[in-house]
Amino acid sequence: MTGKERALAAFRGEPHDRVPVIPLVGQAGAVYCGVAIREHAHDPVTLARCQIECARRMGYDGVYISADTWVNAEAVGFPNVEHPEHAPACGHGTWIESIEQIDALPLPDPKRSGRWPLMVEAVRQAVKMAGDELLIVGNFDQAPFDLACQLRELNRFMLDLVENREFAHRLLDYCADAVSQYAIAMAEAGAHVLNTGDSAASGSLIGPRMYAEFAFPYEKKVFQAIRSRFDTPITLHICGDSSTCIDLMTQTGATGIEIDELMDLAVARTVCGDRVTAIGNVGTVDPVMRGTPEQVKAACRECLEVFAGSNRYILATGCAVSPLTPPENLVAMVDAAREGCQAC
Repeated sequence: MTGKERALAAFRGEPHDRVPVIPLVGQAGAVYCGVAIREHAHDPVTLARCQIECARRMGYDGVYISADTWVNAEAVGFPNVEHPEHAPACGHGTWIESIEQIDALPLPDPKRSGRWPLMVEAVRQAVKMAGDELLIVGNFDQAPFDLACQLRELNRFMLDLVENREFAHRLLDYCADAVSQYAIAMAEAGAHVLNTGDSAASGSLIGPRMYAEFAFPYEKKVFQAIRSRFDTPITLHICGDSSTCIDLMTQTGATGIEIDELMDLAVARTVCGDRVTAIGNVGTVDPVMRGTPEQVKAACRECLEVFAGSNRYILATGCAVSPLTPPENLVAMVDAAREGCQAC
């Protein structure tokens, strides 16, 4: 089977020859290919080429077409984003101050707003370069809750959840409408899978009642908008300990759930069952960045053992790979999947 075939089978819960491996490589791909991170985030051909080249060199099954976590905020109009040459983009400060400001905001356009056109083109280029060999995941970060935290500023938005709930819901509704357009444009460009992250909705920051009121409905709204047009698989990533919200995550309409390394993978298997595909959760820092290939393989075997006998699992890192990660440790992940485990 090709990487694309293997991964799509895992999303459908169908038998396949081995567990797919798709680490969240991101900006590390630029470094591995000797390209500045800023160039990788602004040139669609470079972004696609770096990701495809890394997958072929290291042997894993699919790639994420992703620049950084500020693409959506920029497309909406957030003005305070910096783009260092050799580091990811970073935003700061607050912007949205009132419901009137939200109501006056036009929805961004995937054909002309910020870097959205570049990212959509990067998906198109990656699909063309990969052919039927590799799975192309179009990353439409950030999901509504995370985007609202960026536009309002994280601490202020957390206070809004308690002190200004109407304002919070209005901003989230706008963010869901905006993000939906971007995701649909990526599907139109041919992405095999769509992915988004709602990291600030983590159980490490908010409790289950807050997630149920302020994150879940808007994630679901985005996924329903996609489903009204495409049957493309969708995956949802939430950083940190998602044990407080993972059951609701499986009810958003997502096809797959990305599991952070802080989450107990055995709990994830119990909750996900055969409803959704679980993706993760080898430690991004330890062992993937700081360990040896043998330590990485040992951690992978533990993950494989948890999902022994399942057709709905993809071996991946718990979060985005650091550019400091030795490439041989990503090769070790592939080797572990190929070797399998005695329990599989």
